[in-house]
Amino acid sequence: MKRCFLALLVAATFLVGCGSIQEHSKLAMPVDRTLRTGPGGVVFRIERSRDLANIYGRADLWGRKIDTGYEELRYVGLSDDGQVVFRFREQQILSNETTLTQMGGLAAFGAQGSTAAATAIGPAQAHIQVLPPQEVEFKHDFARKATLEYAGVRILILGATPSELTYALEKPE
Repeated sequence: MKRCFLALLVAATFLVGCGSIQEHSKLAMPVDRTLRTGPGGVVFRIERSRDLANIYGRADLWGRKIDTGYEELRYVGLSDDGQVVFRFREQQILSNETTLTQMGGLAAFGAQGSTAAATAIGPAQAHIQVLPPQEVEFKHDFARKATLEYAGVRILILGATPSELTYALEKPE
């Protein structure tokens, strides 16, 4: 009886310790400082991920994450009429990865008298699908409006030439 109660107590502790699955995004560029990039260069990149699910459908106890894609904005150059040209790209990754697909599998051993048996179960297979990227190219007249907000990131354009974009990033609250 004590063993059963102790096992239930340990299991309950692990279940309570695992939170719900959260989506995460991280701006991979520094904010609030002057940055420069040339044609084709990355203005900003947002890395997307989510918590790895455990066997109970809750967040992994060790904090492991799954890559779910990214969003990035690139500087293309200046148009003939002097507007800044950007290309935005979004890449999504669909995955059913869990702690069971990342582990080596499960094994069970049993012995009775002089006979022993072992059963091994290989790891579950994860299905990961990288969707075709979505891209859009657009112009922005920075002479009329120096700020641009895109994908939750505010870009302050400080200057633009055909060979260089000078800017700063802010992450709005």
